[in-house]
Amino acid sequence: MPEKKIILMGYSFFDKYYLNPSEEIAKLLDGQSIEEFSIKGIVLPVSVEKVKKEVPRILMSENASIVLGLGLSPIIDKPVIELSFVNLLYFTRPDIDGMTYKFESIVENAPMVLSTNLPFKEICEECEHKGIGVRPGVGIGTYLCNMLGYLIAYFARTKKFIGGFIHIPPHTDLAMRIGLPVSVSLHEILDSIKCVLRATVKYVKRYG
Repeated sequence: MPEKKIILMGYSFFDKYYLNPSEEIAKLLDGQSIEEFSIKGIVLPVSVEKVKKEVPRILMSENASIVLGLGLSPIIDKPVIELSFVNLLYFTRPDIDGMTYKFESIVENAPMVLSTNLPFKEICEECEHKGIGVRPGVGIGTYLCNMLGYLIAYFARTKKFIGGFIHIPPHTDLAMRIGLPVSVSLHEILDSIKCVLRATVKYVKRYG
């Protein structure tokens, strides 16, 4: 029987946001398993060109059952399952290559808006039952997090995997280092992502 696989992608540190909890979560869960689903954690640079090149290659070659992107939002206090993504790059704050983008498509001749196919209702209910705060949202923006979410949603249609993107809050070390008003322990963020993955595995096993 082919191995069942989860791909978990986070971003490396950027600007003053060192360390990036999405990178740490991807590294911590790399090589672990949830039931018969093995987890492969991948860390991406905050670079449009590298993400545009690497993410499609990963998604086309890995044959994953579940793909989850992670990114930092410094203003939230619990993970947010992003429900939709736009086929647009628009930002004036340069990425690590010094590049800015306005009105550029992520994928040419593709839909303007795509939705996650993560079972967000089941995820939120299961995590709430366990006392873990996870909620849906629609505030992903037009930067690198939206880009990763859009690529996951785009390839989910052809590769037939369950996929989406979750914004996570800053952890305590980062918040104290740069003076952010909200923070959550890294352990709590890790528990939240594990809950998301367990609920998604349960959904995949039930509905295929």
